[in-house]
Amino acid sequence: MYLPEDIDDILRNTENTMLEYKEARSNFSDGDRSDYCAAIANMGGGRLLLGVANDKNIVGTSVYQGTINQISQQVYQQIGITVTIEDVFHPKGRVVILDIPSRPVGQRVRSNGGKYIYPIRRGESLGEMDDVMTREILNEVQPDFSSSIVESLTLGDLDEGAVENFKKRRAEKTGFVHYGAFHILAFMMKFGIRLMLEIYVCHIKRALFSRKYWLLTKKLVVKR
Repeated sequence: MYLPEDIDDILRNTENTMLEYKEARSNFSDGDRSDYCAAIANMGGGRLLLGVANDKNIVGTSVYQGTINQISQQVYQQIGITVTIEDVFHPKGRVVILDIPSRPVGQRVRSNGGKYIYPIRRGESLGEMDDVMTREILNEVQPDFSSSIVESLTLGDLDEGAVENFKKRRAEKTGFVHYGAFHILAFMMKFGIRLMLEIYVCHIKRALFSRKYWLLTKKLVVKR
């Protein structure tokens, strides 16, 4: 929850933040809201303040009075981003503040009903996202889940049935029937797992299935 002094701090400290403020004394169209929320999300997330003039003077606003609890859902329906919204009763007037998260990795946020398709901030105004920025965003790579380490996973989390099935298939493929007699840990180590002093097993190079996660990993930590 924001306090009146928080609004003052936000307006004083605008460096390294994505902040938009609009006077919007009595009206702020759905199209403008869509454009500004999408633009802020496309620029990495930030805040939109209504009831604040261009000179950062708080003038107050009457928008969304009585309907403020509906706005987050409306924005989500417009642009597919969940924002948080609240109003703050500052001594100089009521301010509506929207906290807008960043766009997802590798995705642009599309506006709906406004002047732009994929808006971004250009100087003191909004503009359409150019081809260069579009390519940069679309070429972003999601973090590789398969290379992450799951330190909380234990041998007890592994589905023994799935491992036994893999042992059977491996034995059939290689003709080495003794795989079925291997202890689960010995079998895992057979396929490139390295036992470390910290009693972790790392670098599983074959598919293992967990009761907690459906895992197909290259690097997995298993506590003994």
